[in-house]
Amino acid sequence: MSREFELRIYSDVACPWCYVGAKRLKKTLESDKMKDYNFTIKPRYYPYLINETLGEDPITKDELYKSKFMGGDGATAVQSKISKEGAEEGIDFNWNKASKIRQTKPAHRVMEKAWEVGGWEVQSKMGDALYKAFHVDGLDVCDPEILAKTASSVDGFLSYDEALKFVNGDDLAYEVDKALEKAEIWGIDQVPTYILDETDSFSEAVNPETWYKAFDVISRAYGLSK
Repeated sequence: MSREFELRIYSDVACPWCYVGAKRLKKTLESDKMKDYNFTIKPRYYPYLINETLGEDPITKDELYKSKFMGGDGATAVQSKISKEGAEEGIDFNWNKASKIRQTKPAHRVMEKAWEVGGWEVQSKMGDALYKAFHVDGLDVCDPEILAKTASSVDGFLSYDEALKFVNGDDLAYEVDKALEKAEIWGIDQVPTYILDETDSFSEAVNPETWYKAFDVISRAYGLSK
């Protein structure tokens, strides 16, 4: 059996760079280049809140990004850069100012449930579905019914009724809170943040070439070259 290395991915569904990073990681892990390595990467999403002050009452996407990206001009400049890099990964970002977002813990609970149900296979698909729903389709993915509908569309997850019951409950809320506490202890203050083998970290939407360099380092360090 080949050796496995854990890859912790700290992200938030409301983070556009996280979506770009997810696309790039998927491209990397599915590339033929990965056949050159005598080990496997075991990714897993972990929660982070890009705005801890959000409550259950939604705010507009415009308000969220102005608060994160230095007001109107800053937000516009950052959005332009994200749109350009997102387009290269097949993402058509929708910056509709009227789109809503609220506290994202419910989405993180769904991501934890996806891991519980089907590991990375289901969790990665769930991440893709939630990112697309918010960033492309302009949906309030933390509205209970929208979240349940989006989650239940993922192969291998729960039915809509099961998903809605889960979203409206508190299952895995404790686990999400503990993971958020650990992120704070580890000093994670932006996303996406990737922690590879608990030794190497990246706080950006890492491109495939950078991943390959990191994997080359692991391969040499552990004597795992083919």
